[in-house]
Amino acid sequence: MTNSNSIKINGNNLEISGFKLVNANVAATFQNELDNGGNLETFLENVITIGTTTLGAAKAGAGVERIKDSLDSAERVITRNVQHIDQQLAASATKLNQEFTGIITALTGENSPLSNQVGSLLVEFATQIENLTAKDDSPIGAGIKQQINAMATKLLADFTTQSTAQKTELQRLLNPNNEGSPFAVFSSQLGDLQTAVKSLNDSLVAKQAAELEGKKGTAKGRSFEKAVMEVIAEIATGSGDDAEQTGDDIGLYDKMGDGVIVLREGTTRVARVAVEAKNKKMTIAAWQKEAAGALKNRDAHGFIGICKSIDQMPTKAQLVSLDDFGQQLVVCFDPDSSQPREFGVSSSQDAHFDD
Repeated sequence: MTNSNSIKINGNNLEISGFKLVNANVAATFQNELDNGGNLETFLENVITIGTTTLGAAKAGAGVERIKDSLDSAERVITRNVQHIDQQLAASATKLNQEFTGIITALTGENSPLSNQVGSLLVEFATQIENLTAKDDSPIGAGIKQQINAMATKLLADFTTQSTAQKTELQRLLNPNNEGSPFAVFSSQLGDLQTAVKSLNDSLVAKQAAELEGKKGTAKGRSFEKAVMEVIAEIATGSGDDAEQTGDDIGLYDKMGDGVIVLREGTTRVARVAVEAKNKKMTIAAWQKEAAGALKNRDAHGFIGICKSIDQMPTKAQLVSLDDFGQQLVVCFDPDSSQPREFGVSSSQDAHFDD
């Protein structure tokens, strides 16, 4: 790809000389146009026009994508935690179920102390009755022994049935997958939390996109700071959020932070974004210092720095992230331009040429 000396801009005219692009797909597309009888100059003009329009739209979503990626990452972490907690609850319930089963079996099983004690009492009682009927052929003794044996059998059978039913009910209550289990509430609440985080993520992305696509208007005759804040206020109002100019107001510590955007979800405030407009060239380190001061002074969660021209931007890119999460950004935007640049740049394209 050629350097910026091959491309000159004169008013509304764009002149390209000695430009060379090595790309098999692009070359094949132009060859196909030529084979179909098309005019390559007209085709190139259409490609540049359509590509520029598409790139401008893509740039508008870069800041949004960065915020969305952060929220997606938070959602994935919460999802993993939900799954981990569900597994722990299931494991705890299984272990508790096993322990209850062991205790009930030990208390009510065939060889349990209670069963042995009941059997011993019945044997002792039968012996006493048998002694009262000294004769072996006594009908009273035989009848009583028969009734005692039948009673003992029924008593043990009923006791075993009731114990089994109680054990089954305990197992059902301890299983978090059953609707009536108290542990099922935890899984339901954690699922609701995951749904709420996703809903908040989608709402923030939609509102940020609406803010970026709003009309910016011109601001001739005003300071760069005020012109920028008027455009931001118009965008915020159109998307249901709030924005105010704070450059002349003392915040928590000083006057750092030219403006504040308050993002809303209905009537609820969900985030504050500090805005700083600079009509001069600054390094990334200088912008990071401005961001830290504005975030602290305006009690904000995010930061947007705005330069008037591409030459003032760090590394001459139209969008620069100051942190690893995409929550502190510097963008190029000129409110006096008849075709203002969008707030952002495509993640796969840079809107500048290397010298």
